Amino acid sequence: MTTLSKKILVVDDEESIRKLMEIKLVKLGYGPKFAENGKEGGKSSHLF
Repeated sequence: MTTLSKKILVVDDEESIRKLMEIKLVKLGYGPKFAENGKEGGKSSHLF
């Protein structure tokens, strides 16, 4: 099992784009977090 050490926050209002980004980013070794809009993204930014 690989530990994901790189973090990234993806903010996009399209669920299909978020799903696609999740697949790609996990393959690249990232531990992505997602938000639907800027307000939600701002609240999630403290996780980093």
